[in-house]
Amino acid sequence: MSSIADHRSKRDLERSLARDLTRMRAFYKISLLASSEAKPGEIGARILGEFTRTMEFRRAEIWLLGKDRRLRRLAWHGRVPARVAPEGMPLRRCAFGRVLMRRQGLQYADAGVGPGRRRCHLGWDRMTTLFGAALRGQNGPIGFLFADRGGRAFQMGARDLELAKALAGLIGEVLKSSLNREIEAKRRSDLLLLNKAGRAISSEERLSILLPRLTRMVRLATRAHGAVIALLEEGSREFVVAGVAGPGGARYMGYRFPSRPHRSALSARVLHSGAPVRIDDLVRHPEVCAYWPEARSALVIPMRSRGRILGTFRLESLRPAAFDDEDLAYFSILAEQIGHAVRRARVIEDLNHKQNDLRAVSESLERRLEEERRRIALELHDELAQSMTAAKINLGLLGDLTREAAPEVRRAIRETEAVILRTIDDTRRISMDLRPVMLDELGLVPALRWYANNFARRTGIPVDIQADGSGGPARSEFKTLLFRFFQEALTNVVRHARAQQVRIGLTGMNGTVKAVVVDDGVGMKQNGDRPHGLGLLGMRERIERAGGRLTIISRPGRGTRLEVNLPHRAAEGRPSQEGPA
Repeated sequence: MSSIADHRSKRDLERSLARDLTRMRAFYKISLLASSEAKPGEIGARILGEFTRTMEFRRAEIWLLGKDRRLRRLAWHGRVPARVAPEGMPLRRCAFGRVLMRRQGLQYADAGVGPGRRRCHLGWDRMTTLFGAALRGQNGPIGFLFADRGGRAFQMGARDLELAKALAGLIGEVLKSSLNREIEAKRRSDLLLLNKAGRAISSEERLSILLPRLTRMVRLATRAHGAVIALLEEGSREFVVAGVAGPGGARYMGYRFPSRPHRSALSARVLHSGAPVRIDDLVRHPEVCAYWPEARSALVIPMRSRGRILGTFRLESLRPAAFDDEDLAYFSILAEQIGHAVRRARVIEDLNHKQNDLRAVSESLERRLEEERRRIALELHDELAQSMTAAKINLGLLGDLTREAAPEVRRAIRETEAVILRTIDDTRRISMDLRPVMLDELGLVPALRWYANNFARRTGIPVDIQADGSGGPARSEFKTLLFRFFQEALTNVVRHARAQQVRIGLTGMNGTVKAVVVDDGVGMKQNGDRPHGLGLLGMRERIERAGGRLTIISRPGRGTRLEVNLPHRAAEGRPSQEGPA
């Protein structure tokens, strides 16, 4: 008999040692999860597997307690309901949980439906005896652990209860560490996204490029199912989708919808309430229109600038309750950034429209001025110059007829003839200054040589012209533009440069017409690359409108170099390959 008792005692000891070894192994495995990089939900599921195996439970769940005092399921094990309310459960609906707030761990009998009320919010089948423990962090409970043995009643000894409570304490520390890592990683990701969005906003002013880029950026960073930016048009008071990222989202680009309130339109609701809208479960709100039918939750935030709502920023996720209060605060900051960018882009667009209108008016005035110059030049050449020539001929005849007249009469005739000659020369000079006839008849280079010779004769400053055989651009307006450039440059030489010599160059190579004027005068102070004087400023604007560029290189005492580069395609009148003008 003693040998049988000894054998049983030895077997019980071996079982006890094996059970203690299993429990020590459970502590070790759960503690290792504190350094895991997995998500809290994955860590929670592995913890429950080890916990139920060690404590001989059949099913278990971990519920986290949020700042809003609502319980949300993190992980589960065994035969439990696959779906729970995504918005969570108020703590007040779980009497067992409220008890656990004040206790470390507790075995709770009669946890199912009692006389008049449910003891716990868990929807498990045949729930009788239940073990529960609060999972605590440094600042108090972070959630609860619930477990049972598949609906069978059980009784836990003091040793088992202490062991379960110790494991629950370790589980709380491991989960808190994992949650902190997730919060820190999300914070870093959010800051990185804000930084990237800020750089994109500062580097791009065109909303047609910026807004789709931002939606792609946000969707990639947040792993949302889709992101949509809808702008509110002031004139029509309609929303228009200006940026979208998500499966098949391209079909929504440019989509318009009214801004009047309607239960299906979240953007209209945000516009009229001024507050963000968050829907944790779209299945429970079938009246709401979603961009992606498979989405389960949505977040819509107003985009403001200076207190005005300019549009909405919307995210949709495949997970229920995917967005929390921290997401709401973070995306509100991002939406405000986008709102400022939209306002800035609209201001710039409005300025560009006004600038284009001013340019159109300026071009029209310049065309009319050039036409008027041409008309006056022709009238001076054809009418006044011819009339003065006829008057000179008549004076010559009169001089022949008055050879025997008094000397005073002959002197008066000679003086009048000299005045007429000077008037004819001045008339021709003014006519050529207004619009050289040879510019239209012979081309730019002959007209330039004639003007340079007259300039040198009039001012005493020699002009050296170097021009290739291309003859300059073919289009009349570009010949006029370059002639006016040379005219303005030589005028500035006379007025400001105090130069001894001027060199002029006109070449066409590598698809570009280059016009250069270089003097050896006193130079001028550089202020960036901005021209000095209204004449060169107006010339720069005309050259840039034609697709060219005016460059000024000058240093005090070293002279000045003016250079114009005009694309040959524009000068020849052929359409550009790079896009519309």
